[in-house]
Amino acid sequence: MVFTQRPFGHTLVFCSNLVHLVQFSLIRHFSVPLGTGVVKTFRCTTLVIPMANSIPDDIASKVAADFDAESATAVLKSLGELADSSDSFTPRVLRCIVYAAFGDSVAFDRLVVMARNDLRDVMREAEFDANDKRIRDLTVPFDC
Repeated sequence: MVFTQRPFGHTLVFCSNLVHLVQFSLIRHFSVPLGTGVVKTFRCTTLVIPMANSIPDDIASKVAADFDAESATAVLKSLGELADSSDSFTPRVLRCIVYAAFGDSVAFDRLVVMARNDLRDVMREAEFDANDKRIRDLTVPFDC
């Protein structure tokens, strides 16, 4: 198990075998004033990812951080199916889809359809500005 402290009061917990991420937990920390002190409460979202999915850990953590628990499970399943369907759906393409979706399930579905038609459209939407200047490199994992 690996614990990673993230901004905005999130702790990510990874549990994996030697090859794939098996389970991913996102613990959101909330501070609730109670009387004169502060009581910390926690909400934990656990996503169990099927072993067949070949989704890099950084993408799984971004999905869990951006989407609600129910949507995140569906998004991870879709990404796994997409990655397993063709070698064209590299981690870069998956990162582009997740980044450009901004936690919106409808946008995610639109981007998956776009990726199936032409990968370059998804990469352009996620990595380039309106003037076609590259502003981010999603070949690099999200946590770098």
